[in-house]
Amino acid sequence: MVNELVDTNTDIIYLADSNGAMLPEDIKKMFFSLKHLIMKKGGKQKLGFHAHNNLGMAIPNALAAIEVGCDFIDASILGYGKFSGNLSLELLLSLMRRQNFIYKWNITKILSLANQLTTVVRKSGFYLSQPEGAIIGMKNMNLDEVQEIYKLKGISSLLDKENE
Repeated sequence: MVNELVDTNTDIIYLADSNGAMLPEDIKKMFFSLKHLIMKKGGKQKLGFHAHNNLGMAIPNALAAIEVGCDFIDASILGYGKFSGNLSLELLLSLMRRQNFIYKWNITKILSLANQLTTVVRKSGFYLSQPEGAIIGMKNMNLDEVQEIYKLKGISSLLDKENE
């Protein structure tokens, strides 16, 4: 599928670690191969990456993507997203500032917004799904597989299945 995308006039090719199971080596290999394919075919596409944090690897994976020349990185305030969440914008930018990356965002305003949203996110139950996300990442499961297990086993959490 990626091969076909390189042959189109698309501007950006986005890849995602939807299961939150990839490691930095996987990210580097994936984007290096894609960049090589784009160059080989004379394409000009920019690259984007969307990370899930099921195994706590969203930041290292984003840094690996940046290292190999990825142009766009998705992130969300407090890492808010499915299961164990996405890449945390405020943590990524804080780490990048610590490592002397130069960027245009106002980290103080972003941290202030994250602080304001913390109470709302806690009430949403988001942080209760992190153990679920860890199982999903560990087993490299996709959302369809998880939903099927919920349905077949009559459970609402993979933790119920793990304790059988």
